Parts: sequence; structure tokens; C-alpha cells
Amino acid sequence: MTAKSIDIAIIGGGIAGASVGAFLADFGVRVHLFEMESSLAYHTTGRSAALLTPHYGPDSMKAFAAIGRSFLETPPAQAQGPLVEPRDLLTVIDSDQTLTVERPPKSVWWDESTCLEKVSFLRKGKFLGGVVDKDVASIDVHALHSCYIRTITGKGGVIHQNARIDRLNLNPSGIWEIHVNGETYQTPTVCNAAGAWGDEVARTAGVTPVGLVPKKRTVVVLDSNQFADVNFDIEIFVVVEPNYVYFQNFGVGKLMLSAADQTPSIPCDAQPDEMDMAVAISRFEQVTNLKVTRIDHSWAGLRTFAPDCNPIIGWEPYREGFFWLVGQGGYGVFSSPGIGLYAASLLIDREIPKAYAESPFDFSSLSPDRFRLS
Repeated sequence: MTAKSIDIAIIGGGIAGASVGAFLADFGVRVHLFEMESSLAYHTTGRSAALLTPHYGPDSMKAFAAIGRSFLETPPAQAQGPLVEPRDLLTVIDSDQTLTVERPPKSVWWDESTCLEKVSFLRKGKFLGGVVDKDVASIDVHALHSCYIRTITGKGGVIHQNARIDRLNLNPSGIWEIHVNGETYQTPTVCNAAGAWGDEVARTAGVTPVGLVPKKRTVVVLDSNQFADVNFDIEIFVVVEPNYVYFQNFGVGKLMLSAADQTPSIPCDAQPDEMDMAVAISRFEQVTNLKVTRIDHSWAGLRTFAPDCNPIIGWEPYREGFFWLVGQGGYGVFSSPGIGLYAASLLIDREIPKAYAESPFDFSSLSPDRFRLS
């Protein structure tokens, strides 16, 4: 069977693969994106309740957030509507936390009475007050991912679903051959954006893994109809310290909460664990005046980390034409415009936009070279 020649192959249909594919499409590259599942963004992106939190996370993610924010706030026509909505993030704290809690720019202080006014079911007398970050926004994850996909397909790119890679090898002429579903594709460039499966894709390609660690996070959804006179229609995202739990409105009469568990996992279709759900509920009950009797529904997703908790973006030094785009941890959605543009520029050897050079962060430090050449 004759092999089909393509410009660039992207492996992984989540937010990382979709974003780099969209920016490559804007640069005139006809990408082919290969997703092993029947639907895109199934494992991680589709299970994210993402916030744009520009002052949280590693310095690398703060830098990408700063560069990519304008894309989220003023998206292209392919977005077909707004991608973000301003939202306050309230971190409630007790007296022991007053010297350690992060105070981002544009933050304000709410005393206990104001916190209780905004979130009536918080336990009175439990908190000193809270720090409110006014520079946060909720992200419509589905709309953002769909915007990227429409950009790819609208400019001649091809999306392959149910496309689990059978073989991935570099032939003697320096061309990658991708064998999937009885077809063979040839390309000079493979972009590994496979998330939790990033090291598995590398092994298939004969590339040494970098030590990615997928970590499971469990989410629980409660319905307010199990409580008397409780309103879950709050307009803020609430984080509680020191026994960490966060929650936010999740549709009419529902609340989404998580204990932010990070349980190491193999790459898999993550499922909620009863113990993780119990921890989340216990922490929620400790900081509110509610006693949970039933869970409406729950889910789990994987957040994948590199050994140093920074993303890996760049060319594999020991395998020609193999590009890493993995390890975004829990920050992949809001960082995707900044990361997608940066990675696309590297992939086609295009001059890196001025904003990256002007940033105090050294983006070249994210290259896989840091795990190979030290």
C-alpha cells in the first residue's frame, strides 16, 4: 500500500495537540492530528474545569499565561463567541495562614462576614477571612478546544480519530513512518502531544522516555436539593486552606468540588476512587455547615507532570524530527495559546514572536535537552 505524505503529524487530540495544530494551520501547514480515542479531548482536557489563573503555577506557566491571555480575551472568529468570563477566586484562610497565603496583584481582602455573605454555607467562626484574586476568569474549555479544531480543519488539516498508532519508525532517509488502522503516513516531523501517553509514544518511536508522571484528580458534584435552603449558585471559585479543597458552581443547583488529589497513575481512562471522593467530602464538610448525604455524580482526570513540573517543549536531541509537547500538569488549558504559538514556531523554524524574547522567563529552558545533556 502506498504511503501518504503529510507535512507534520501531531499525536494527541487534547488541548496541547489541538492548539499547536491550530497555530501551525495559521502558518500555512496542513497538519494531520492523530487521536487514539473515538472523541477528541477525552482523557484530560474534556475533564477540566479550567480557570485562567495567571499568577499561579510554575514561572513557565505564568509566562505562557501572560503571552496567551489576549488570545483568550479576544479570540479569532473560529471561536464563534467568548472563551472566558471574569470570575473572582476566593481563598479563605484561618489565622495560621495569614503570613503564608499568596497575595497576587489586584487582590483584595474580604473579612469573615463578607465571605459568609458571598458563600452562605461556609462555617461561621472557621475562617479569618479570604484573599480575592480579581484577575481570574473561567474558561469555556469546549469552546476553546473547538476553536482550535475548526482552525485546523478550516485550513486543510485532517483529524484522525480512533487512530491508535501501531508502529512509528524513522526510516533510513530520515522520514517518519506512522502505521495506523492499516494506513501508512510519511512525514519529516512528529509532534508528541500525547499527554499521559507521551512516554508510551516515545517508546513506540524508539525514543527514551523523559519520566512523565500522570496524576489522577477526582471531582465530585453535589446537588443542592439534598440540603434545606442552600443556594449553590455562587459566582466565585472558592479555595480553602490549609486542608485543601476547592469548589464552584456547576450548573443550576449544583456544586463541583475536589480535594485536588494528585495520585500517581498509569496512563488510563481514569475513574474516581471512593477514598479520594471521601476525602473531598470530608474536607468540604469541615469547612461548611453542610452534611453530605449523596453525590450527584463524579469523575476523574489525569494531569501529567515532567520530573521538574515544567512542560517539555522542543526537539528530541537524539532522534531526528521528533518534537516533545507534554507535561503541562494542571495548567494546559489556560497556557495553550502561549504554548501552541511557541511550539508551532519551533516546529517550522519560524522566528519566535517578540513577546517571548521580552519575557523574563527563558523558554529555551523547557527543551528536552535538560533531561538529556546534563
